[in-house]
This record gives sequence, structure tokens and C-alpha cells, in this order.
Amino acid sequence: MDKELIDTVRRPADAEAFKMEQLSEAKKKIKKVLTALAEAEKRKCIGEAEAGSIEAVGKAKAEKMRLKPEDYQQYGEAAKTTNALEALPKGRESLDG
Repeated sequence: MDKELIDTVRRPADAEAFKMEQLSEAKKKIKKVLTALAEAEKRKCIGEAEAGSIEAVGKAKAEKMRLKPEDYQQYGEAAKTTNALEALPKGRESLDG
């Protein structure tokens, strides 16, 4: 081949081809990095959502435990009142009888 043809056509074409290959490889690497970042963000969001759910359940269980003694006390008072009301007619019958 003619040296002038090599200098004006072949070398610039080879350089352009090399440049395009390098750009293509760089784009592939950038895509991999962006995909990994997106996956990491997805996992972070899922983890935060799961943690929030676990926290909410824990708070609800703690509140339930906190209210349990009050519930039993109210139940006990209601039972006493019911027993007293049920005993009223019996007491009246014994007074009348």
C-alpha cells in the first residue's frame, strides 16, 4: 500500500475503530455500575420498608401488653358488677320470703 494512503485513510480508520471499541466497552461498564447501584437502592428500600413494618408490629405488641392490666382490671370490675346485679333478685326473694 502506498504510504500516503496508509497515513490518510488506514491509520485514521484504525484509530476511529479503536475509539469506538473503547467507547462501547466504557458504556458496558457504566451500564453494569448503574445496574448495580439501582439494585443496591432497591434492596435498601425493601430493607427500610421491612424494618418499618417490624417496628410497627413491635410497637403494637408493646401497646397491647401495656393495656393488658387495664383490660383485666376493667374485666374484673365488670364481673363484680354483674355478680352484684345477679345477686339483687336473690336477695330480694330472701327478704320477701
